[in-house]
Amino acid sequence: VAVSINDLTSAGVGVAIAGTGSAALAGTVTIHTINTRAYIDQGARINAINTGAGGGQNVTVAAGRAYNGLAIGAGLAGSGTFSAAPGFAAPVLKGTTEAFIQGKPSGTTANYDTLVNAQGNVAVKSHAQTDILSIGAGIALSGNVGLAGSAAVIVIETETLASISGRVQVTAEGSVLVSALDDTTAYAVGGAVGVGIGSGGGAGAVNVISIKKTTAASIGDAASVDANGNRGNLSGLPDGTFSGNGFNTSSLPGVAVLASSSEHLFSL
Repeated sequence: VAVSINDLTSAGVGVAIAGTGSAALAGTVTIHTINTRAYIDQGARINAINTGAGGGQNVTVAAGRAYNGLAIGAGLAGSGTFSAAPGFAAPVLKGTTEAFIQGKPSGTTANYDTLVNAQGNVAVKSHAQTDILSIGAGIALSGNVGLAGSAAVIVIETETLASISGRVQVTAEGSVLVSALDDTTAYAVGGAVGVGIGSGGGAGAVNVISIKKTTAASIGDAASVDANGNRGNLSGLPDGTFSGNGFNTSSLPGVAVLASSSEHLFSL
């Protein structure tokens, strides 16, 4: 089991005050690449001889990544003649969350070099959870001209993968689950205020959310996977029907390959 938990905060704040002219530029750019991997590699023989093992003999390969990010960029400028205050925040998240059982390449003619046996269940699971808040703000106050701008940008480029591949033989008295889950929540908030008492004020705010995710679960063509289904059901499996705001689920024994991705986005 491999787990990565990340709570990250970055802030850039600029303040400028002058009698004639002032400008404050403030921002934060963060780039985080987080790779989390759990695996059983080529040649491993897990419970190769498990005679007499109890029903609680399970094998789990799991990778999990949690990311909670807050980025704030704020600029404040004040003067008697001219003020400018842009603020921006741009968090970037990259990386792979991966769990797998891997044998020799499928093109080889060798016997199964990787064995995994369990009197209970076998699970290969990856789960990535992302929560990001990006705030950009600019405030410019002037007796003559005030200009303010803001940008809140979020970029997510991640992979969440689970697989059994290559010359692998997996045998379970219970069930086999290969599951990849990715859940993303992103908030981009931008605000700008420009006040020019004598001549005029201007303000602009731009938000950008860019998400490029791959979520995949698979059993390769050279793998042998057998599940007798004698240790209860796998729960939360989509059954192909839809109602309300999501897919209906059911509980079944056997072999299940599941990939799920969700996105909840807010931009203001």
